[in-house]
Amino acid sequence: MARIVKFDAHRRRRIRRRRWLRDIDCRLRRLEGSVARLQVLGSVSRQITSSRTLPVVLEQILNSITRVVRAEAGSILLAEPGSSELVFVVATGGGAEAVKAVRVPVEGSLAGLAVRTRQPVVVQDVSADPRHFKQVDQRTGHLTRSLMAVPLVMGDQVLGVVEAINRLEEPSEGQPGAFAPEDVELFQSFADQAAIAVQNARLNEALEQRARELARALRELEESYDATLRALTSALDLRDRETAGHSERVTAYTLELARAVGITDAATLQRIRRGAWLHDIGKIGVPDAILHKPGPLTDTEWARMRLHPLLGYQILQGVPFLRDAADIVLYHHERWDGSGYPKGLRGPEIPLPARLFAVADTLDAITSDRPYRKAQSFERARTVIEQGSGTQFDPDVVRAFLSVPVERWQEIRAATERAAQAPGEG
Repeated sequence: MARIVKFDAHRRRRIRRRRWLRDIDCRLRRLEGSVARLQVLGSVSRQITSSRTLPVVLEQILNSITRVVRAEAGSILLAEPGSSELVFVVATGGGAEAVKAVRVPVEGSLAGLAVRTRQPVVVQDVSADPRHFKQVDQRTGHLTRSLMAVPLVMGDQVLGVVEAINRLEEPSEGQPGAFAPEDVELFQSFADQAAIAVQNARLNEALEQRARELARALRELEESYDATLRALTSALDLRDRETAGHSERVTAYTLELARAVGITDAATLQRIRRGAWLHDIGKIGVPDAILHKPGPLTDTEWARMRLHPLLGYQILQGVPFLRDAADIVLYHHERWDGSGYPKGLRGPEIPLPARLFAVADTLDAITSDRPYRKAQSFERARTVIEQGSGTQFDPDVVRAFLSVPVERWQEIRAATERAAQAPGEG
């Protein structure tokens, strides 16, 4: 009898041990599943902060969450602003591309129910639910058996819905799976992450659109500024009858020379362009009697004429967007050896844009008609400018000038003259 009792106690201990081991094994599996889910959540969070486009990020999120909840397929639908329909953005499983053409009504559909109630919707047998939108099955050619839909909520706004379709069979039972409460809870965690991705993408899109609008407005404003400046310089050229068309030509020459010395920055070239256009704006303050005097100027008249760089500089200082262009206006009559005006700057003390302009200005002066002489050749201009290297001009700028073929300078002059004639041709 004692032997039987001892045997029964031993059997009970073995049974308890087996139960304990099964319990430990079950807990380990649940722990492994939780770790795996946390890893996927971490992966989803990293995907959200990536720089990839929204459809790519959402597709990766959807692949992750459908795999974790063992769904056969899945989809993310977004609410279309101003519409009562949901639009497929990404889908997985058979017929994924075909389903993207389908629009699901918010009213009367299971996906729409999740949006309207802001609550998860789980249907284990959609064949018995009239709210199932059968057009999706017709498009994909696949039968929907079970469905889990969770809304994408951000603050007080419902952005859309994420769906898991057909829980896969449980390996241990060989039966179609059912979405469990823990599946819904997990799916909601992923849906929250997807909502963040959607919101971030929309904010970025709005910012990019605003940036494009501002850039377009800035371009239009700058074009308007430049048109105004060109009209002003044309008026100045007409006032100084000896230099008609001079501002356009010398601007084109200066820009070519700037590129020859290696200046490629668009903002710098724009400042040089505007400074060259406006280099003689200070002549507004020079009386016509001096500006148009047919003979030599007296010392007093020359002193008045030499004030025009300072007058022009003062004018530009009152216009914020032109202040950076003022170097050429103030210093375009300075000389490399320090004998120029109005400051008597020497060598590299003279800002580079003004040194470039000085060569371009001389090039145009020599190759243009004047009342006291006819235009001379570009070859002659090259000789005069080369002779002025180190005295009137920066030697480095002269070398850059000489590196540009004569034919190129001739092309630039011809192009500016054609552009000046174009408005009158129509």
